[in-house]
Amino acid sequence: PTTVRDAAIALYAFCRIADDDIDCAGGAPQLARLEQRLAAVYAGAPMAHPVDRAFARVVESHALPRALPEALLEGLRWDCEERRYETLADVEAYAARVAGSVGAMMAVLMG
Repeated sequence: PTTVRDAAIALYAFCRIADDDIDCAGGAPQLARLEQRLAAVYAGAPMAHPVDRAFARVVESHALPRALPEALLEGLRWDCEERRYETLADVEAYAARVAGSVGAMMAVLMG
């Protein structure tokens, strides 16, 4: 709906860039940079990147709990660690972070 479109676009952009940064550039240094960017967003002083500024507006306007994007970054950390998922519970734990967190953030945006 148009009432959540811009916020959803900003959220998607943040999540997409975060995932691409890990998948393409990869590694702990990139993850540390994402954590710094997220901290700056929640401090109300996003970095100059357009996605960070847009995501900061979403965080503020929707009171998005920080634990949700942090869960996404935790899942991305697991990617960096190249974890293996031996059980269905392991897969569910991973999915809760990299997919479930995004769904939960969308639920917040949609009220």
